[in-house]
Amino acid sequence: MKRPDKPHLAATHGRQIEGCVVHRSNLPLTHLDIVCQSLRCLPPLEGLTIAESAVKQGLVQLSDLRGRFPAAREKALQVLVARIRPQSGSIIEIMSRDLREEAGHRESL
Repeated sequence: MKRPDKPHLAATHGRQIEGCVVHRSNLPLTHLDIVCQSLRCLPPLEGLTIAESAVKQGLVQLSDLRGRFPAAREKALQVLVARIRPQSGSIIEIMSRDLREEAGHRESL
C-alpha cells in the first residue's frame, strides 16, 4: 500500500482545503463512515482489506455496509462489498484470496 498523495479530511463543509482531499460528512465519523469512504477513495484491494477487517472485528455490520451503496452508480462498490468474506483470518489471506479471484480462480465454499 502506498501513502496517499494528499491527506483525506472529513468536514461538515464541502470547501476545498489546499493540499487535502475534503469529504463532506457529518461529524463525528462512525466506523461505517470511515469504511465507506475507504471503499470509495482507495484502490479496490486496499478498500476491501479495510472493510473486511472492520466486519471481522465487529466494528461494522456487513448488512449495514451493503445498505450504504444502494444506487446504481455505485455498482462497483456493491460488487466490492459482495467480495467480503468475514471468515478470513488475516489481511494476507484477504489479499491472496482477492488476487486469486481476480485471476479467475474461485474457491468452493
